[in-house]
Parts: sequence; structure tokens; C-alpha cells
Amino acid sequence: PEPYSQKDKVTILLHEYNMLRAEILTRTNHGFQLLVVYAGLGGGLFVWIMQAKGGVRFWLSLAVAVGTLFVANWISFSNINRCVKRVLELEKDINTRVGENLLVWETQQERKFVGFLRKPRPAPENISPSCISEKERP
Repeated sequence: PEPYSQKDKVTILLHEYNMLRAEILTRTNHGFQLLVVYAGLGGGLFVWIMQAKGGVRFWLSLAVAVGTLFVANWISFSNINRCVKRVLELEKDINTRVGENLLVWETQQERKFVGFLRKPRPAPENISPSCISEKERP
């Protein structure tokens, strides 16, 4: 089989990049939708707590519900962060292949949206997940 040309490799990597960006946006959108659901559940839970007698069964149910929400959020954020990490790698790889900084969103913008509970990611090193050899570099 003939090896892929540099242009074909960049096209394939750009397709992966686009799919991951769409995945990040979709998961973020779902997160905002869940926030609305959580607010509704929180209001219902408040009313339920005010009317409940507070037995062991109640507190156990409450602990399981809250734990489930935390686990679901952790999984969602974990998946988003994994996608973001790969997008950073792809940006670096594609920019290296074409010899210009064409893709910069995650590399430059991501650091501006860090909260006080989360440390910024270090800048990606010269990662080459697609195994670019030195002779293939532009």
C-alpha cells in the first residue's frame, strides 16, 4: 500500500480535530441542560426535606442521589478534559506539519477560562501522537 501524503495526513487529523471539538461542545451543552435539571431537582428536594421526617431511609436515599450526581458530573468532566487534551495534541501536531500556527483555540484560549479551583494545564510539549519522523516535518 502507498503511504499517505502529508496533505492526506493533515486532512485525517483535521477530521479528528473537528469531531473532538463537536464532542466537547455537545458535552458542554448537555452539562448546561443538566444544570437546569439539577436546579429543578434541588427545589423539589428542598420541599421534600422540609416535609420529611428524616429517617435513615430518607438520608440514605439522599446520599445515594447526591453521590450519583457527583459521579455523573465527574465522568462528564473527565471525558471533556480527555477530548481537550487530544485537541491540544492535534493542534500542535497539525501546526507542526503545516509549519504555521493555524489551529490555536485550545492552545491559547483555554488558559483564559480556568477557575480558581482548577489549575491551568501546562502547555503541550512537542507531542507527536501520529509519529511524525524528522524527515516528514516541514
